[in-house]
Parts: sequence; C-alpha cells; structure tokens
Amino acid sequence: MAFSLGHLLAVAADRTPDRTAVVDRGAQYTYGQLYERASSVGRLLLDNGVRRGDRVAILHRRSFDCLAAIYGTMLAGAAYVPLDSGAPPNRLGAVLQDCDVRHVVCGRDHIDDLRSTLVDGHRVHTVLGAEPADELAVANPRPWSMLGEYESGSPLRVKVVESDLSLIFYTSGSTGNPKGVAHSHRSMLANVDWAELEFGVWADDRVPHVTSHHFDLSWFEMFVTSAVSAALVMVPENVVGFPPELGLLVESERLSVWCSVPSVLVGLVQRGDLPLRDLSALRLVLFAGERFPVKHLRTLMAQVPQPRYVNMYGTTETHIAAFLPLGQLDNDDPLPIGAACAHVELGIVSADGTPVPDGETGELVIRGPSLMDQYWNLEERTARALRPEHFADGLFDVVYHTGDLVRRRPDGNIEITGRGDRRVKVQGNLVDLDEIESVLLTHSAVLEAASFLASEQDGYDARIVAAVRLAPSADAAGSALRVHVAATLPVSAVPEVVEILDDFPRTGSGKISRNDLARVVHGLHEERRAGRTTAGRLDGPVAVQSWLRTVLAQIANDPSEVERAAPDDDLFQAGIMDSMGVVELVTCIEEQFAVAVPNDQFVARNFSTLAAITALIDSL
Repeated sequence: MAFSLGHLLAVAADRTPDRTAVVDRGAQYTYGQLYERASSVGRLLLDNGVRRGDRVAILHRRSFDCLAAIYGTMLAGAAYVPLDSGAPPNRLGAVLQDCDVRHVVCGRDHIDDLRSTLVDGHRVHTVLGAEPADELAVANPRPWSMLGEYESGSPLRVKVVESDLSLIFYTSGSTGNPKGVAHSHRSMLANVDWAELEFGVWADDRVPHVTSHHFDLSWFEMFVTSAVSAALVMVPENVVGFPPELGLLVESERLSVWCSVPSVLVGLVQRGDLPLRDLSALRLVLFAGERFPVKHLRTLMAQVPQPRYVNMYGTTETHIAAFLPLGQLDNDDPLPIGAACAHVELGIVSADGTPVPDGETGELVIRGPSLMDQYWNLEERTARALRPEHFADGLFDVVYHTGDLVRRRPDGNIEITGRGDRRVKVQGNLVDLDEIESVLLTHSAVLEAASFLASEQDGYDARIVAAVRLAPSADAAGSALRVHVAATLPVSAVPEVVEILDDFPRTGSGKISRNDLARVVHGLHEERRAGRTTAGRLDGPVAVQSWLRTVLAQIANDPSEVERAAPDDDLFQAGIMDSMGVVELVTCIEEQFAVAVPNDQFVARNFSTLAAITALIDSL
C-alpha cells in the first residue's frame, strides 16, 4: 500500500512499467516513462533549492508534462499548488504570495500569464518551463529541455511521511482573497483507497482527464488511475467546452470510467450527439460538485443506459464524503446526496453542536481521515471549521462543519435543504456571493450591490445575477461592471447579468429584500428578451468579422496583429486574446447584438479565431 501520492506512482511504475499511463493528444506514455519524467522534474527542483514541505505552483494545461510535474513535485518532498489559468493575474499573484511560492512549473502556453502575475516584490526564484528569452523577473529560468540532464536510472528517494503536506487547493475566500485548503498525503490516499474499492476501478479502465487541476475533483482522475495502473486520457480544455468533439472523444478513446461535474455531462446531453455514438465501453459515470438537473440526467441515462450512475457529494475540505448509486428516476425532484462513504462518518447537528433527530434539518458535519489539515495561514478560519467536539454517542473527535443544511430522509439518505452561508456552487466551483458584492462595491460608481442565484432556468440553478445602485451622477454599464469583477475573481464568479436599478426593494427594517429583488431583475430580463430585435445585427460573417477587428484592435496590446490575423488564425497564440480580453469582448458582443453570453460559453475554443467568434455570435 502506498504511503504518499508520489509513492503511488513509484509502485505503479515498478509493478507495471509497460502499461499505458497517459494518452495525450495521440501520444501514449507508459508508467515507466511517467515515473522517469516525474523523477527528472523532482531532481531539477531539488537541484534548484526545493526542500521538503516547500510549495511548488503548477501553471500548465492538462498534459503528460503537467502530470509529471505534479508527481515530480511530490517526489521531491514538496506540495503542489495548482493555479487556475483563467484567473486574473492579481488573484494568481495572491496565491503565490499566500503560500510563499518560490518555484513554479509553467507550460509554454502560460508564460505570458505568469509574466503578468509576477509583479514587484514576488519571491519566485525558479520557473521550470521558462526560457531566458522570456524575460521573466526570476533568477533561474529553466527550460523543459534541461530535464534531459536529470535523467537517471536510480530512484528518487526523498523522505516523505503520510502526514506531510501533499497539495493546496485554492478556493474563493469570503474576504476577497483566495483561501488555500491544505491536504496531507494521508487525507488524499484515504479518498483514493475508498474510490478504488467502492467502484472497482481496475487496470484495463480508460479514464478521461476532464477536470482542471485547480479543482479538487481532479484527484479521482489522476490518482485513482495510478493506484490501479489504468490509463488516463488527457482531454484538451477546448474539447471539454465543445460537446460534439467531447462526445466523439468518449467514443474513439473507448472511455470506461467517467468523473466530472454535472455541467459537462449536461453539455454532452444537449449537444454531444450521444445517440449517434458507440459508448458501449462506458461502464461507470460519477458526478459531483453541483446539482445535476434530474430531467437532463434522465435523458443521459436513456441515451447511454448501460453504465452505473453515481451521484457523489463532497467539499474541497473533505473530498467525497457521501454517494448515491442511482436506479430508475421517477420524478424531477433534486437528488439526495446519499449515505456516508466507508472512510468517513456523517453527522447532522444543531447550532449548538448537538445531533438532531432524523427528519429534522441541521448542519452536516464530517469526521474521518480525509479531512484537510488546515486553511493555509488562516488559523481562526481553520478553528471555526475543524472543531474538537462530541460527534455522536459520546464520541469526541475533530469534525468539519460544512455549512450545508441537510436532513436525513426515512430511507436513510441525506438531502441538502440549503446553506448556512451565502456560498453557492457554480459548475463545481464554490462561489461566495458576498465576495462578488464586495468586489462590485470597490468600483467607484457603485453605491450598493446585491448578488444572488437567478430563478431556475431550464432546470439549472447555478446562474449568478447581480444588481447595483450607482452613486449620484455616476455612470457605468452593467457590462463594464462584469469586467470589473473579472479583474479580481475567476470567471465562475462573474455575474451573467448586472442590472442597474434606481433603488432596491426593501423589508420593513430597511434591509434589501433579496427575494423581491430577484423577481424585479428576472422581470427586467424577460422584458429585454421579449423586446429584442435585429437592431445591432450585422449583415453576414464578413461584416461581423470587420466589426470584430475594430473591437479587438482596442483590446489587443498590438493592433497590427489584429490587422494581419486571418479568420482561422489562433488569436491566443498571436497574443491578441487572453482571459481578460475574452470578458471584455463578451461585453462588447452583448451591447452590440443585444444578446446575453452565458458564462459557460467563456471557453477558449469559442474565442480562439475570428471564425469561432463569428460562429458564437451567430448561435446566440
């Protein structure tokens, strides 16, 4: 049995060195090759000053090299910190500063993002993946080609114990700063061992890697596959956001075990052409991170009937803690989260920490070996979340308070009834509504702000909407306020609509009546949608692309690149488009064409070329 995540890979390489470990854009790599590549990364990091317990940031697209960097970091005794490549530079910089990162592994696609992140005063010393010509403000740029100097037949042996830090996942923080959730090797392996045994994942399985590394659900894809020597199939980020290609990949790669947030599966149901695909190899479908609209789930189960379907529940602080194997779905009622996983215990407690009777609502608390160690550098927040207390039947132990309000049904399954705070799930990401309001209020024109989930639309409730009141004589467009939020928070936290109101509906005590406000905003949205005309439309793709060139010239650092770009040229590679540019362009599209671009369309593929942007506009 492995005692660390790095050891997990070492065992697989020793036991099955010739089995396929990774399939990456047509290339196949064995476990022996993955371990050797990871060991080379580890040796380079050690040679450049990494020591046991250090934090190494990973800014890289899903790939063989990225996985090798994650394992190599842990083989060197350090903990990996995955960065969200879609987050604005100041947020990435806050992560680097918070956990005192001095070493970064960066893919060539993200060198410009890293350059924007490394502002004055940063402490980053070494960047694996950087060339001297990149002119990063670091002492040791180390190109990928240097890994050849660190190849060796001898094992990389750094003392690591189960209680050592393995990783830090950063999530939204209620103060406006990202919050690091730190896990030991022990807590991660508790989840891996449970999933391997519960779901019977084995060596012949082929598992897609569709989850971003900065999102905690990625542990299943990366580490459970290594535990059983299965094959991990890398799914490019743009394919995840393009259901027709994703459905084709599931078929062509003969994928057998799936794990993702429900929104990816909803996209496959709606636009993945699943009835036309041979998906007979698929035997297990797992989903977690947000509510799966049952009507879409029923359609998926009808289109692809042979797999075992399982609804899972967890938090970044605990990973998967409850699960529900699914049978026939007879109605559209929200799914319960099920019962406790074998490696944890669940309790339901009142505000004073005492257990509540079955059927009554209380807060869900979790006990077991998979709990996080701490919120990084947040002692008071950690103490509020991890509390030593009586758990059940006189048992005294540390438990994690989830903030989720739940009740136990007569059949023993647990269902969520709400939350005790203002955090919501958006495509698997936990978003703090108060944080969005705080960021909106930093805009000089905003006097008052409120954010909330929109009323259910198409069975889906993860659509954030905001409303603001402006200061006297101030002027600001809702689209500009979305850009303002995007400069600080990830795309998942950007409201899809920001309405500007003269006043907010209020309760008798003068507080904002959020229910009434939601109805007002919904009514405005419906009026606008009903009143849309073809005004603002342009005649044909040529006219649209001409308009696009004008707008992009204002966004891009080098307008001459826009003039030279052909319809199918990659705008990201040319330096014309980046994540912030996408948000700015979306606001221009919405204003010009009187449409709303959903946040789940903020994927690179839709903005990679002039032709792709034109197609997106045509589809709205």
